[in-house]
Amino acid sequence: MDRPTKNNNSKKTKLVAIVGPTASGKTALGVYLAKKFNGEIISADSRQVYKFMNIGTGKDLKEYDNIKYYCIDLIEPTSNFNLAKYVKYAKQAISKIQNKNKIPFLVGGTGLYINAIIENYDLNKEKIDIKLRKELELKTKKQLQKIVLNICKKNKIKNPLNNSDWNNPYRLIRFIEKNKNKYSKDKKNDKQYDTLIIGIKPDKTIMQEKIKKRLDARLEDEDMLKEIWDLHYKHHVTWKRIISFGLEHRFIGQFLKDNKKYFLKDKKLLNINNLEKSELKDEYIKMKQGLEKEITHFAKKQMTWFKKNKDIIWLTGDKKEIYKTANKLVKEFILY
Repeated sequence: MDRPTKNNNSKKTKLVAIVGPTASGKTALGVYLAKKFNGEIISADSRQVYKFMNIGTGKDLKEYDNIKYYCIDLIEPTSNFNLAKYVKYAKQAISKIQNKNKIPFLVGGTGLYINAIIENYDLNKEKIDIKLRKELELKTKKQLQKIVLNICKKNKIKNPLNNSDWNNPYRLIRFIEKNKNKYSKDKKNDKQYDTLIIGIKPDKTIMQEKIKKRLDARLEDEDMLKEIWDLHYKHHVTWKRIISFGLEHRFIGQFLKDNKKYFLKDKKLLNINNLEKSELKDEYIKMKQGLEKEITHFAKKQMTWFKKNKDIIWLTGDKKEIYKTANKLVKEFILY
């Protein structure tokens, strides 16, 4: 286990960040440490800020027990959210926790959100060009992708979008808006917090098994299909918007949209046991396999992002070993 060199930041607010790929057990470890060290948790997940999206975004609210959490269920899924808004909410939460003489734990897998807090990004204020937005929304995904590639070519940069964002029209539009309006790169100020960053690095085989097991549970035991169905028919979120959230929402949202006539005729099909006995069985299995493959790919992308940060202390091994080491690291960090 490599330990980054420590600086004397004793006067700064101490912040513990727990990072890692999806299904690695970040929330559970964060809750365990928050209980041990009188802490509270700030979620660092770009989709958990939305209400009514519990299962599909892996909020796992029951895991928090009596630990207070922040940056979850902030806004309606029909509302827009961005990095600047997240930083505002997260920093407010850190201040609240500090004022209680407690330790803030930043827990999540959205690398950009985590970096923005740890590195203290100086974010530019975004002004949305309504006319441009309407023009872009009328374009197909392929047309948007072509515009992105042209922007990258013009600026002599590699395409920075991951596979999920590349297939997400909303993310493509946001990239075009930022670059078309020539926003300068977000600058970093001096770090605001004294931060310990703990990363969970699961074995690849174990990670794949966890992803499969968690997806099975969400579909079979937690009614994820119904949750995403209700986003459209109960909470009035457009299918286009649902699909733009990526991963589970993209695959399941498209599946439900394409086959809505069957589900409108028989709501019992939202139950997996009934669905697997219906004429949609093969299509459902194909969708599920594609989703599992995409989640695995996404987890690899997350690790690629996090590996760029040399300050992360990576923990490997079984759960007992990881918890023991994390406990020791946090204890030393708080006393330092």
